[in-house]
Amino acid sequence: MPKLTFNFNNRIACFHPVGQGLFFHCEFHSEDNVYIYDIGTSSKSKYIKHEVDELISRLKNFKKEPIITIFISHFHADHCNHLQYFVENAPPYKIDIILPYYSGILSDKVTRDFYSYLIGITDTNKNESVYKKILEAYASENNTNQYVKEKINIHILKDSNLESLNCLKPIKDKICFSYKEASVAEIEKIRSQITQMLGNMKVEEYFKKRDYKKLTKIYEDAFGENKLNEYSLIVGLKVAEDTYILLTGDANMSDLCHNTNYKYFSGITPIDYTKFSGDILRENSICLVAHHGEYDSNKSSVFFHSSNVNVISYGTNNSHRHPNPKLLVWKRNIFLVNEEV
Repeated sequence: MPKLTFNFNNRIACFHPVGQGLFFHCEFHSEDNVYIYDIGTSSKSKYIKHEVDELISRLKNFKKEPIITIFISHFHADHCNHLQYFVENAPPYKIDIILPYYSGILSDKVTRDFYSYLIGITDTNKNESVYKKILEAYASENNTNQYVKEKINIHILKDSNLESLNCLKPIKDKICFSYKEASVAEIEKIRSQITQMLGNMKVEEYFKKRDYKKLTKIYEDAFGENKLNEYSLIVGLKVAEDTYILLTGDANMSDLCHNTNYKYFSGITPIDYTKFSGDILRENSICLVAHHGEYDSNKSSVFFHSSNVNVISYGTNNSHRHPNPKLLVWKRNIFLVNEEV
């Protein structure tokens, strides 16, 4: 299957055709680093497994053992459900897995979309499952440097942890990112309801019961069915002097431009939105259109209008009808990546 690949001297960026999902990677050969953004699909797994296998083969072409950093935008299956496949089949290289920070949405270490999904796909007989270790990382008070196996670390990306993320320091002048925080009112409402629901029960005991109806109701009332999309981790990678690749997950890009609950960073340094957008919006910028080309999440996006190249990753004949045809007529410089093109 053809990939959408960009070459920048010693850096290669690739959007993989995995169907209704997302799998992106970028190789910094001069620094011996590989960056992956999301690794999941709701289409047939054969597509993404083929792409993962090819990437694993490419890793052997590095002169030195590459350091791999994996960013997960959010925990919907079509963005993360093949992380375990990569971890199990990749050579024993150093891997850092960077996860979005939910700023209290996890509340008492609980969130419906995150936990119910992860527990549902985790093999309870595999104590070294990457998903189990992600669970432990979020549930831990000290939620950085959780080891899945030798050389694999899990990190929660938030401002108080940035100084400890050594994996970002080599490229601190080549990366920027943003995430959304929940409001104080949202956090307190969920914390109160979950605390009342749990009573004297520990979180682990609650999950053993595998009855999520009350928890689901709490989160649906507070956020709605697709609210997790809005908390996608947004990452910008500088691949050339004047070129950034903006990776947006399923974020609401209009919200990013106008919502005061977002935090913005250049490397490990906090910045404001003007600086964030100014760094990314260069003449040659490349933008992943958020939410597989879903119209509403991009119709007011300054990124979509300003970027030189726009990429949409989606599955043919998907039930969501992505991408929206209204989006496709806006600009000619749109590249479609799916399992059939």
